[in-house]
Amino acid sequence: MTLMTTWLQMWNENPALAHDVMTDDCRQWSGQTPGLDAVVGPDDQVKFVTGYRAQHINLFRPRVLVDAGDQMAYLWDVTLPDGTVWTGADANLVRDGRVSRNWTFVSNAHSDGPDPGPANAQPTHATALDDLCQVWISLWNTHNDGLNDIVTDDVETFVWAGDTATDLRGVAALDDHLTKQRQGGASRTRAIHRRPAVDLVRGRAALLWTCRAGTDSGDVQVGGIDILNVRDGRVSHAWSLTGRRDFHY
Repeated sequence: MTLMTTWLQMWNENPALAHDVMTDDCRQWSGQTPGLDAVVGPDDQVKFVTGYRAQHINLFRPRVLVDAGDQMAYLWDVTLPDGTVWTGADANLVRDGRVSRNWTFVSNAHSDGPDPGPANAQPTHATALDDLCQVWISLWNTHNDGLNDIVTDDVETFVWAGDTATDLRGVAALDDHLTKQRQGGASRTRAIHRRPAVDLVRGRAALLWTCRAGTDSGDVQVGGIDILNVRDGRVSHAWSLTGRRDFHY
């Protein structure tokens, strides 16, 4: 099994796998609640997951992987006991084959496939992926000029923020969404947090980011994640999930 599948199996059925997938100083951050803030290392994780599973019998399934060696991110689905399916994403730092830092996000909606599979993988140069991450973030901050040079004509984008999920199909839908987001002040000044994870083999990237978000309590800083799939040098699929809290690390 891969590190990704073993991590999800830990949540699905075997909390003891924490000793196989986590470093002794592993820390976790959830975009929704502070529950994981005090969990450090595998011993704490076994206790936490055991308690979690006593109340929540959910089934996690991996979807789109971004493997950058010392970093890893992936999209996943979780099936709730009533059959409802939600989509989430994790980002991780990896040290000596184990997760040392984890960021996890979950929406209250499902991103419908189909996902880009192994047959669609396009090896991409690191510089091209890094540059694409930078221009992708700029789309949310300034203007949509050159959008057709950044995304494919048939781009598929899943956006989740607050309690709202939006499935966008094509350039025009994405263009309209970005314009409305800026005009409505829903998010302000996205900035990349840490170094993006770039998967040269699959042609994918994942980036954590922060922004100022308008809420009922005023502006607060929150963290988010975007996972990008690249085809012919442009983004063909994107998943963007916004948390409710600021990052701790």
